[in-house]
Amino acid sequence: MSADLATSVRHGTITVATLLERKRTVLELEVLTTGLSLEGHISDPDISSPGLALAGFTARFAEGRMQVFGETEMTYLSTLGEAERRERLETLFRFDIPVVFVTK
Repeated sequence: MSADLATSVRHGTITVATLLERKRTVLELEVLTTGLSLEGHISDPDISSPGLALAGFTARFAEGRMQVFGETEMTYLSTLGEAERRERLETLFRFDIPVVFVTK
């Protein structure tokens, strides 16, 4: 994340919409969901990968952080049956997650 965005986040002044507006082109971002508000606030400038949480270990999950589903997370999810995949994702999304980036 750029220094200006990190500074904004530390001061609690950035929304998902602002992040999208500022970084859409350079990061090639696109919204994959519809009907969800982009006015949620990002309160932590750090980014995490939810691999362990998807595997079931959520005791140390960092709420409030942006999450990145990379190739590893997407490959792992594809190995699960539909019911188990839904259960793992529902468990993860019970946490406060301001935005999820899906890469690869």
